[in-house]
Amino acid sequence: MNELVTIRSFDLRWQADICKMRLSQHDIESYLAGDCFAGVNWFWAIAGGGIKVQVADRDAERARAVLGEADIPAVDSRARIRLYAIVILAISVPVFGLPRLLSVITELLSAIP
Repeated sequence: MNELVTIRSFDLRWQADICKMRLSQHDIESYLAGDCFAGVNWFWAIAGGGIKVQVADRDAERARAVLGEADIPAVDSRARIRLYAIVILAISVPVFGLPRLLSVITELLSAIP
């Protein structure tokens, strides 16, 4: 019996979908784990380690080789930091109230180079 092996993990669904399509082009069957969380609340997927691309263990080495050549767009770190800051603060609306929340977001974003 073949177990599923995680070969890549992504913060965003579209990145995982591109990876899955690349594998499909090489006749490697793959699955996404954690994508349901991303559909409900994407930050739950991130908290759970991201959206995982998994393949059968017999295909893992070949899949890694295929993806080693693939140029899957990544989110740059500044954009990721901005995104995380907004999410964390958006969760805090009931605590801060909207005017204070907008003020804090503005301060955080202006501090990021």
